[in-house]
Amino acid sequence: MENNHGDYEQQQIRAIEEWEDRQPSNLAKAVGFFSAPLTWAAQKIIPPETMEQALNTAFNAASAFSGNDDLLSEAHLMGFEAATVSDLRQAPLHVSDCLSASVTKWGKGLAGAEGAVTGMTGMLGLTADVPALIILAIRTIRKIGYAYGFDTAREEERPFVLHCLSAGAANCQEDKKRAVASAMELKTVLDLPSEAAIRKAQGEILSKEAFSAAVRNVAKQLCINLARRKAAQVIPIVGGGVGAVMNVFFLGDIAEASHRLYQRRKIEIQTIDATCAPAIKKQ
Repeated sequence: MENNHGDYEQQQIRAIEEWEDRQPSNLAKAVGFFSAPLTWAAQKIIPPETMEQALNTAFNAASAFSGNDDLLSEAHLMGFEAATVSDLRQAPLHVSDCLSASVTKWGKGLAGAEGAVTGMTGMLGLTADVPALIILAIRTIRKIGYAYGFDTAREEERPFVLHCLSAGAANCQEDKKRAVASAMELKTVLDLPSEAAIRKAQGEILSKEAFSAAVRNVAKQLCINLARRKAAQVIPIVGGGVGAVMNVFFLGDIAEASHRLYQRRKIEIQTIDATCAPAIKKQ
């Protein structure tokens, strides 16, 4: 990324790079290792086919709960006037970061409460917990995208939302790097459309077939990640505490990935806008 930014932007650019190089959370692996039989049971409850269906349902369900009026009001309180989500793209980075942090805090709180309630009933609750958590994760990603000025309600933004989910739920560094690379490829098409890029996107990146294939891949990834995290949740009573904690950590991982990827999109767009701005003639 370019270096023509202020101190705060430079600090965030370094934070983005550090996040991209950081290994995914080892919490899921550790829990899975110490409770392998329970992990096996959890995977039986949430097979890839069920997860794929949950993802497709979540994209539709999250649309109904992903309004943006609250973010526009918060931006106003911080001194930035925005009539639409797109206006937030011009907001200072720290304003968008504050909005993103607010979305994350709300999402983690709701995820913890939902996990505590469903976790109390053990295996039965897990079948309700996972779809609800996926809906909440996608809602959080979409709202974070709004915070940076991207209209995530648009159909063509769905693949980027999916890559944020994949990066946050990565089971290894290779998965994470692949998700980040895919998001950046998509960013180029979404934010800097050229005639050639649009043709490529329609045939390869934004097609329904490509999205369906991506959903299948992320579903398999989530099955492993969530089964490890939620292994002990299949135990009634004890599962309430496990469900709450693991939901908060999972939502936190998803929110951080979304925060960094949308941050990068916003910073790079502003860099290009500044570079392409016409020079002011001296009088």
